[in-house]
Amino acid sequence: EHWSTLNQYFQHVLVVTNQQGIGKELMTHEDLAVVHDYMLFEIEMSGGAIDEIYYCPELADHDPVCRKPNPGMALEAQGLYLPEFEHENCGAGFICSLKGERSNDIIHKALEILVRLKHRGAVNADGKTGDGAGILIDIPHSFYKSKVSFELPERGEYAMANVFLPQKENQREFCEKTLVSELETQGLQVLGWRTTPVDTSVLGEIAKQSEPLVRQLFVGRPKDMDERTFEIKRYIARKKAEHTIWNSRLSESKIFYIPSFSTKVVIYKGLLIPEDISAYYLDLQDPECVTRLALVHQRFSTNTFPTWDLAQPFRFICHNGEINTLR
Repeated sequence: EHWSTLNQYFQHVLVVTNQQGIGKELMTHEDLAVVHDYMLFEIEMSGGAIDEIYYCPELADHDPVCRKPNPGMALEAQGLYLPEFEHENCGAGFICSLKGERSNDIIHKALEILVRLKHRGAVNADGKTGDGAGILIDIPHSFYKSKVSFELPERGEYAMANVFLPQKENQREFCEKTLVSELETQGLQVLGWRTTPVDTSVLGEIAKQSEPLVRQLFVGRPKDMDERTFEIKRYIARKKAEHTIWNSRLSESKIFYIPSFSTKVVIYKGLLIPEDISAYYLDLQDPECVTRLALVHQRFSTNTFPTWDLAQPFRFICHNGEINTLR
């Protein structure tokens, strides 16, 4: 019964890709990758479920879309170590104001939940590098408005991206210009950047080795654009920027990642232990940084090694159990 609905997705994708100029000529691998990602987005946003994705091994050396997902740094079986026994759980918590009132107290209580979930996560040998911890909150509009040097539209009329960038200045500039270029190609208004204030002294030695520079990008919605189209165009711009950067020859290309890019919420996360989230991200300590809700997560990394981008919450979900592959 899903075929008619799925066919509508295909038709919609063809219309969108033709509008972007992708369908006018033979698709490049990069174009095909964008369509591939957009298809998954449309299915998920419409309440569909993807049972399985088939990859073409005979094309894997030539086509990035047909390449299997990177397994990360998973260890293979050796000695007494067997990867099938990696099935521990993470910890997650949620708190909100039932009256919809914004306060910094919600953040403090959420971080207290996170600290009490410490036993659900893991810590590295240096005692300070966690497997990953993070918090999702409302975009604190008034707070950001007081912190940026440019004019912000009303709440909901702009999106804010929290961006992980390379520390090397020339590579960071390349990533920023690529992302801005793709957003402008989609007809969106780039309002400006803000460097997220952090205290690097709280990081463990292992986390410091891969620490990104965290910056916030504010993007305005054109007056003649509805919210749904705004979301789609941000998605396309983000995916095209990711493909360009990750397939480049930058030595720190894989550091580039966008934890959140939303009109509603922002995510602060990293290779941190729970008690260091607010110590690292100074925004969370500010009384003017307020929210109606908060979602926190403490990660227990199993089938992949800990990285900054794999800390949770993710853009749309966080989970407290291993998503295992059927064998």
